[in-house]
Amino acid sequence: MLSTEQKEVILRRAGIAVPPYPRRRSPLQQGDPSDRGTGQRGAQDQFVARTTDGEEKVVAAEEVGHEAAVDRWIATVDGLYADYALSRATTSLHGAEQARARSTQNVTEYPGSRDAREQ
Repeated sequence: MLSTEQKEVILRRAGIAVPPYPRRRSPLQQGDPSDRGTGQRGAQDQFVARTTDGEEKVVAAEEVGHEAAVDRWIATVDGLYADYALSRATTSLHGAEQARARSTQNVTEYPGSRDAREQ
């Protein structure tokens, strides 16, 4: 199974526009303007999150926002890749059907074929 990063590379090489991977905001872009340079965060920038094993931990709001953005990016890339793979499969099947139709047509039109002898 391909990783999301591998899917992204394949899509880009195929010329499909892929959204950029979400970046974290720099410390100067986070929190209140009054907190810049102090390294302190306001209470509104943190909340308590429950982990998968049931423990609680304090999480910075921008980390959760970044995780959500990454999840959306992964879903977008996976969707684009699924569409791309379906398109390639459809094109391949269509080409195979055309080739089969041509080969069937060539066999019936060949002078030594059974159809030509019956006429």
